[in-house]
Amino acid sequence: PRIVQEANELFTVLSLVGVGLGVSLVPRSAALMNLPGVRFRELKLPRTAWHIGLAWRRDASQVPLVQRFVEMVGTARPA
Repeated sequence: PRIVQEANELFTVLSLVGVGLGVSLVPRSAALMNLPGVRFRELKLPRTAWHIGLAWRRDASQVPLVQRFVEMVGTARPA
């Protein structure tokens, strides 16, 4: 592909697609934005995975709520 425009915000990406500046891979939830002129097609892939990180303020490491949340995320297992 010939990349002519890049964007980080999902709404901006969909807006660029809507005015005819290409195509994009987006999460399924993007279809909920229902932008005029944008069509969505679901990809039938055997399995897809997203690598997601967790970030918090360094000085909040001792806050009980933050500690519990980090622990809960650390024990979560993918379905």
